[in-house]
Amino acid sequence: MILGFYPFMISSAAYEELSETVSFEWAEQKRIGSYPAMHYTGQNARVRQLRGKLIPPFTGTHANIYRLHAVGELSKPLMLITGSGMVMGRWVIDTVEDTGRFHTSLGAPRLTEWSVKIKKYDDGAGLLGTLSKLSKAVSLIK
Repeated sequence: MILGFYPFMISSAAYEELSETVSFEWAEQKRIGSYPAMHYTGQNARVRQLRGKLIPPFTGTHANIYRLHAVGELSKPLMLITGSGMVMGRWVIDTVEDTGRFHTSLGAPRLTEWSVKIKKYDDGAGLLGTLSKLSKAVSLIK
């Protein structure tokens, strides 16, 4: 898998686990003597979390985690493409976590467990975005 220009592979940071969360937003309106009325307000951003381990020199070094921090600091939506070539759209880095263990006498971790949480970026290209673009186009014609 590749996020922007950052590849998740053995020489950088191969992930062992990939999870995805899809959640939906429901607003509640309190009612006396009854359950709240529920109103669907939309889908929340999809969240994917990748987890893995770095074991230098076999699977990259801690510098790969710093590179991932730098990608997040770009503050830009990045294209996510799976290993099979499926384009998943644009995503943003939400959090990067890492924990070093079994440090050498120089302080370098012999094992680094890491995780990256990314969220689906919506640039308004959905139904509302399409309607907005159409309304702008119609107003230009008038």
